[in-house]
Amino acid sequence: MWEHNLNELKNGSISVPLPSTVTKWEDDVIKWPRITYSSIFSYFIESVSCDGKAMMNLKSSEAYQYLHSEKVGRVWLKEVTEDLVYLKADIEPSQSLHKMYHKAWVLTTKAGVIQTAGCSCIAGQGRSCSHAAAILWKVENAVRQGVTGTACTDVQRTWNSGAKKNVGLLKARDINFRCHRAQDTYPRTSGQGQDNSRPPPQMFRNHEDFKRTSRTSNEQSYPACL
Repeated sequence: MWEHNLNELKNGSISVPLPSTVTKWEDDVIKWPRITYSSIFSYFIESVSCDGKAMMNLKSSEAYQYLHSEKVGRVWLKEVTEDLVYLKADIEPSQSLHKMYHKAWVLTTKAGVIQTAGCSCIAGQGRSCSHAAAILWKVENAVRQGVTGTACTDVQRTWNSGAKKNVGLLKARDINFRCHRAQDTYPRTSGQGQDNSRPPPQMFRNHEDFKRTSRTSNEQSYPACL
C-alpha cells in the first residue's frame, strides 16, 4: 500500500516524488498505459483504502460523466520509473461555474495497474475521488478506441485536446440533458445520441397562432362524419 508523505510516495522499497514536484510532463497519447474497465473497478471498488477497508467508491464508476460533459482537461504523462507513470489533468467542478479546476492525478504501471491517486479536492486525500477516476475513464476510452499505441496519427494529435472552455449560464430549454454510459465513446460522432424518430415541435408566434394551427390540424386529422 502506498504511503502519501510530504515529499514522496512510498511503497516498501519503492519511492517516487510527489506529482506536484515533478517537471517536464509529456502530452503523448502513445505512451498512455493500458487502462481498462476492470482496472478502474479493481482499484476504486476492491482495493484497500487508507483506513484499511475496501474503497467501495461506487460513485467513481460514474465519473465518465465528467468525460462526456467535457470537463476533463488535457491529460499529461510523466514516467517516474521504468514501470510507473503519472497521469494528471485539470477537472472542471461538476456543479459550480467559475471555480478553480481540481488538480487530479493517478499513479499507474505502464501495463495499466492503478497504484494510487490524489486530487486537490476535499475528497482527494481519500485517494479515490471521482476527479481522479475521470482521468482514467478518458484513458480507458482512448485504449478501447485504439487511439493509443505506437503509430502516430492525426487522431492521436487531436484526441487529447483539453476540455477547458468558457461556460455561461443557459436557460433550461437550451440545456441538453443526457445520461451517458460507460461504453459510450468520446468524443461522440456527429449525430450520435440524437433521436430522429420524431420531427421537432412546431414553434408558434403567439396563442392565437397556436389555436389556429390546432383547429387546422383537427380538421385535417378527423373524418367529416365525426
